[in-house]
Amino acid sequence: MADFHNITGWMEELQAYRVTDEHKALVPKDAIERAKNPPMKIPVAWVVELVHLIVRHQELREAYTEFGRWILANHYDEDGNRVSLDDGLPEDFPNAASEVARWFVHWFVYIGKKPGRFVHRMSGLVVPVSEILVRHGETTTVADVVSEIIRLKATS
Repeated sequence: MADFHNITGWMEELQAYRVTDEHKALVPKDAIERAKNPPMKIPVAWVVELVHLIVRHQELREAYTEFGRWILANHYDEDGNRVSLDDGLPEDFPNAASEVARWFVHWFVYIGKKPGRFVHRMSGLVVPVSEILVRHGETTTVADVVSEIIRLKATS
């Protein structure tokens, strides 16, 4: 079980877990479950827990913020519509920040012993959380992020 009070070494912990038989057995099972079952709502408590970790830990907050700045500057047209990145990622894409943001969600789900089928659903929070952190700035609170995510999910 993950120690959410001390996340030091989370990336290494995730990499080690991803080569275990336990994880290898989960991946195909999770894909089959996702295909058979309708998407499940993410418990709000998990969103709060994840956002709390992101806001509290400087490394995560910086990565999510860097990724959010890029998304807000490059992923929307002048009318505010999302632009497709189907042609590949541009040179200025913040790969390192994106990977930290994305893989942290995987760590949170797998190491936190949440059902693996939630990895894709939880990964869907990366962009909105990143954008919210940029819009609210350094004073962003967990409540700011969670309330805006709930509002966004209720309207989408």
